[in-house]
Amino acid sequence: MAGRGRPSQRAARLAVFRRLGFYNHRRRHSTTGYLTPVLYEHRSTPLAIAA
Repeated sequence: MAGRGRPSQRAARLAVFRRLGFYNHRRRHSTTGYLTPVLYEHRSTPLAIAA
């Protein structure tokens, strides 16, 4: 997008939506045992309810 001016509002919203989709569903981290954030949350929910 460099040199093309500002992106349209629609393009900016789509870029944010895609980034959040990646971040929330596919990004893995060593702290969570290399699970995606969604899988980690699903696995920890029963523990939180039982506690």
